[in-house]
Amino acid sequence: MVFFFVEIKPAYAPRLPGERADGNGEKTMATKTFTDTTDNILRLRDGRALGYAEYGDPAGSPVLFFHGTPGSRLQRHPDASIARELGARIITIDRPGYGLSDFQPKRTLLDWPADVAWLADALGIDRFAAIGLSGGGPYLLACAYAMPGRLSSAIVVSGMGPLGEPDALEGVMPSMRLGLDVVRRVPWLARLALEPAARLLRLNPVAVKKLIPVSMPRADREAFARPDIQAIDQQDLSEAYRNGGQALHREVILLTQPWGFHLGEIRTKIHLWHGEEDTTVPVNLAKYVARTLPDCQPRFYPGEGHTLIYHYWREILTTALA
Repeated sequence: MVFFFVEIKPAYAPRLPGERADGNGEKTMATKTFTDTTDNILRLRDGRALGYAEYGDPAGSPVLFFHGTPGSRLQRHPDASIARELGARIITIDRPGYGLSDFQPKRTLLDWPADVAWLADALGIDRFAAIGLSGGGPYLLACAYAMPGRLSSAIVVSGMGPLGEPDALEGVMPSMRLGLDVVRRVPWLARLALEPAARLLRLNPVAVKKLIPVSMPRADREAFARPDIQAIDQQDLSEAYRNGGQALHREVILLTQPWGFHLGEIRTKIHLWHGEEDTTVPVNLAKYVARTLPDCQPRFYPGEGHTLIYHYWREILTTALA
């Protein structure tokens, strides 16, 4: 799970696109700026709120970014100049239950493309590039399956694979296979296991994140030692758990159940980036995705872990825009 940094105001009120909260709390219309676009809200057809942020070049080519698990619209690369230099308008969306987005009970992976299409239509965007990071990878693949005509390019970075497919778990550690099997068979146990961590993360995300890199490969430990990435964890996790742990609980169940489509049915070309030392999403799972997709261009990097995106963001974004 990778978390990106963006400045968060100490306090703010959610706003509709194009609005900002002024000093006395009243909402007024304002021209969008980099810092004014982190807490947008769109109302979907069913009345749910969908939170999103925009970064980079506001007049650039649209790139929709699907955050990791857990995560929020505040995930992004710490070097904001890269997106601006490349002419990318990055739009990161809170999935249901995370950040400013309302929880959606009993949602499926294939509910996501409809939310994405509604947002794109509201923003006047016809076609767009899309990037799915870690737990956002399956949502990218769902869009590639359900709305291929709207994707100008599709990229999965350190992405999760279909955990409900037995062949996908070949080579995965026995302890991980056992845990996934338990979640599939007894879903409520996932909530029981995740809720204490969610409460602790909300109370003190700094203390919790100090423990995580211990079991990670060297590349990830070095990444998490950086002050800017430490700030990423603190701020993004706080927003991810704004509404508690129900979004994460639902998402874990979704990823271990059948997705509603098969990778072999996706006709869109998928660019896949993955670190060979990744222990969060094992590389064997990514290799299963790569060989099962009909049209996939995989890139596997020796020595890289789950934080690969920090080192290759410029190349990834260039590929998305191409």
